[in-house]
Amino acid sequence: MRFCLQNLIRVTLFFIFTINSPSLSAPFLPINNVTLYGDASFTAKSITLTQERNCSSSSSTPPISGIGRAFYTYPVRFLDSLTNKTASFLCTFSFTILPTPSCPFGDGMAFLVTSDVDSLSISDGYMGLPNPDSEDSFLAVEFNANDNRIGVDTKEIRSLASTNVDSAGIDLKSGKEMAGRIEYKDSEKMIRVWIGYELQIRPPNPVLSTRIDVSNQLKEFMRIGFTAKGSAVYSISRWRFRTFGLISSPISSSWDQSDEGNCLMCFPEEEIGGHISDSHHSSSSSGSKSLLKLTYGGLAAIVTLVGCALSVVFVLALRRKKRDRVGETNERQMCRLQGNRVPQRLSLSEIKSATECFNHERIIGEGASAVVYEGEIPSRGSVAVKRFGQGSRLGPSHIPFNTEFASMVGCLRHKNLIQLQGWCCERNELVLVYEFMPNGSLDKILHERSHLTKFLTWERRLNIVIGVSSALMYLHEECENHIIHRDVKSCNIMLDAEFNAKLGDFGLAEVFDNSKTRDATVPAGTMGYFAPDSSLLLPLTLQIQV
Repeated sequence: MRFCLQNLIRVTLFFIFTINSPSLSAPFLPINNVTLYGDASFTAKSITLTQERNCSSSSSTPPISGIGRAFYTYPVRFLDSLTNKTASFLCTFSFTILPTPSCPFGDGMAFLVTSDVDSLSISDGYMGLPNPDSEDSFLAVEFNANDNRIGVDTKEIRSLASTNVDSAGIDLKSGKEMAGRIEYKDSEKMIRVWIGYELQIRPPNPVLSTRIDVSNQLKEFMRIGFTAKGSAVYSISRWRFRTFGLISSPISSSWDQSDEGNCLMCFPEEEIGGHISDSHHSSSSSGSKSLLKLTYGGLAAIVTLVGCALSVVFVLALRRKKRDRVGETNERQMCRLQGNRVPQRLSLSEIKSATECFNHERIIGEGASAVVYEGEIPSRGSVAVKRFGQGSRLGPSHIPFNTEFASMVGCLRHKNLIQLQGWCCERNELVLVYEFMPNGSLDKILHERSHLTKFLTWERRLNIVIGVSSALMYLHEECENHIIHRDVKSCNIMLDAEFNAKLGDFGLAEVFDNSKTRDATVPAGTMGYFAPDSSLLLPLTLQIQV
């Protein structure tokens, strides 16, 4: 404990004097979270999007305006698929546009939010943006050095709003380092762009401000980055990006004081816009006084910081121990269930690839505890991906995912039971992958009067009834562990391409053991579909199902 305390004091002192010393800064390692495309490359403290070209008259080949892109490696969540709420965001960065002798500047550069990076052309496209005939959803902010213009693009490469920055005293071709700030507030449906030569002071007024609703342009997960095309050298540094509004806490009234933990893409050196001053009246003298006060106050705060650090370490240790214990329990449960009949465990990346990051347009069904998406897995073809919600808990120990998974891998191999083909339990995601039923659920055909209703002949209706009865007979009599489904209804009866019935959704199922005395059970299921006497807190029986 003494050793731990000594190390905490050393770390605290190092932290205090590091944040007070302007000469100390963490190294920038963009290779860890930035992916480069085309001509882009890393330098010591920046990302160079394009390379210098030879445009002299003596060159035997004509100059080629190359394309370079730099994107944050991981998808960023912009849309809550459950509430359909769009995130607000803040992007700050500095940039430099250096001309190449005897060469035109080219198209320019842009900050880009896109749904598909891989489909972007490596040799074509205005500023490297998506082609006009592309189906990608995107939002872009252009920086056109030729016209000294800034614009906002959506859907296609035609500015929704643009402005010439000459009136703001800005010359994009000056070769000087400039600070940029792009802010979108969903509550106002407004996007604003600032540009200035002062890296630590935001100009009082944006150079471009326009009303726009980006909810129609953004999918649940998007990619963010910069793209450039031309003979000039376009460089990006001090890039910081944050989203707001999709977390439990409300958006701060002052974005400059928002939680650092929300920063997705952050240069570890000095910020632009993260704690940027909104006034031109800040001075070096006031900064020096603040620095001096912080230095003197830091020594007095050591005891408090050490105490807080110890408290945090203690709480984190308890949480980690609890999480590890729960994880070990889940792993033991999964290992007991795994055998020759257990479907393959899939990674979360495979699930997201199959559903296009849980694209809202791929939803084919929603229930109380889960949402079902249509997906494509190369080795299996079309599948139904059942994504369980975080709050899908019906009791202290009754979790639909665990119940359904245990039921499906226990003994459920029958032609009239929907087959489990895979599963995923990674991070906070609980997913089951089933075979895809082309004709959907029986209730939609019966009640929505779709074009499939005419194919539901009396012969097929009888076949459906026989199929469901066969499934129940298997569950009640033939399965090794007798199972009570507890929620047999038309929306849980799926139809394959030949209109054969398959029973699904085992989230409320119970294993029935004749050799043991049954206790009274809390009623579960859908009113009107279970026996009336089951609401009297009586023990479960096989007869209660039929």
